[in-house]
Amino acid sequence: MPGPLFFMRCSGIMELTNQMIMVMAMIGVAVFLFVIEWVRVDVVAIIMMVTLPLLGLVSPKEAFIGLSSNAVVSIIAVIIIGAGLDRTGIINRLVAPVMKLAGQSQSRITILIAGTVAAISSFMQNIGAAALFLPAIQRVSKTTKIPLSQLLMPIGFSAILGGTITLVGCSPLILLNDLLIPFKLKPFGLFDVTPIGLALVSSGILYFILFKSLVLPKRSASDEMVVDSTDHLSRYQHLGVPCEVITPNGLKERPTLRQLRDQFFVNIIALTKTEEKNKTFSPSLDLELAPNT
Repeated sequence: MPGPLFFMRCSGIMELTNQMIMVMAMIGVAVFLFVIEWVRVDVVAIIMMVTLPLLGLVSPKEAFIGLSSNAVVSIIAVIIIGAGLDRTGIINRLVAPVMKLAGQSQSRITILIAGTVAAISSFMQNIGAAALFLPAIQRVSKTTKIPLSQLLMPIGFSAILGGTITLVGCSPLILLNDLLIPFKLKPFGLFDVTPIGLALVSSGILYFILFKSLVLPKRSASDEMVVDSTDHLSRYQHLGVPCEVITPNGLKERPTLRQLRDQFFVNIIALTKTEEKNKTFSPSLDLELAPNT
């Protein structure tokens, strides 16, 4: 006959197994929400932080203890810095001199832009650094007839490698630095990883320069022609300063674009729905203006 100790062990194992299953289920739900993007990433994180204590998987104190971590605060600070650089427009001012130095040479364009993206990526999120240069890269591809894919791939990898130049540019290093403290190990300094990061960036750019014919997509520039909103707006500079206007939700009258032009001297350059990202350039003048446009 099994004794009470046996049953206690079995019940403890069953309870631990159920908790593990619930934790794996919550991780699966979080990953699912990250993939489908029904809600924002930060909202998913808050949902998980509230749900785990309600399910009894962690205590309320453990749920919020992550906000006291140096790693979490550092990553949040890096995101804020990246948003600030984007809002100030300082990145756009860097593009013009870089383009003048690059000229028409594909190798020189790749080296200068990729190096600039890597330097910016060392102090902000990798995706944000690459996204800031996307409009400029599209214009360069259009003017130099260089396929867009042959510029984007080196720049994308340079943005990833650029995050290794400093400690704040690489989220895993920030987390690792925070984990070293309980073991009484000396944490990394801001520029301790810089020599390794510079070597990685240099070797990555050199790889794309030497082996571009082997690794880069072989497409023509005409196959990748995209509509550049900045270039499109430049054609309407004689009309004045362009403005972005959102029509109200309760718009009762729906005038056509021709009526707006004739009565109010308003020229509609592009239209888009507020929940959509794509713009329709040079819309038909017979098109009616709808709410939330």
